[in-house]
Amino acid sequence: MDSPALASTISDINKLRELYKEKGVQYTIVQALSKINKGLRFSDIKLIYEAIKGRRISNGTVGDLLKRLLKKGI
Repeated sequence: MDSPALASTISDINKLRELYKEKGVQYTIVQALSKINKGLRFSDIKLIYEAIKGRRISNGTVGDLLKRLLKKGI
């Protein structure tokens, strides 16, 4: 992890997991990404998603999530 903001986001993983259970993955990912001011790579977003879920996530699943967010204009 080369970004201190990304490391901070991952360190708050329990809060993100609670938010995930309450609001869903799209809302949780948007909240996590809003705390990071710099651009992220696809692999960084995948890392956050996997940390929230607690298991490996396929690239296609992450891509689908990003497409849904773009379609909504987020």
